[in-house]
Amino acid sequence: MTAKDYSFTPTTIDLTAGKTVTISATNDGAAKHNLTIKGLKVSVELPPGSTKTATVKGAKAGTYEFHCEYHPTQMKGTITVG
Repeated sequence: MTAKDYSFTPTTIDLTAGKTVTISATNDGAAKHNLTIKGLKVSVELPPGSTKTATVKGAKAGTYEFHCEYHPTQMKGTITVG
C-alpha cells in the first residue's frame, strides 16, 4: 500500500484467514505517516520516502480497520480477512 497526500492506496485489502502475510507500506509524500491496523497488532512508522513491512500471522476471519495515527480521519481503510 502507498501513503501519499493524506490518503492510502488502496483503501480496501483482502487477505486469506490463517495465512502469514507481509504487508508493505510506502510513504511517497512529504508528511510523516503511520500505518496502524486495529485488531492485528500492527503499528508502523512511515517517515517520508520510506518503505516498511509488517508481518501478520494467522489472522482470523473478519474486517479490520487501518488508519494513520497522525491523520486518522483522512487516512483510513479496511482489511477483509476471509
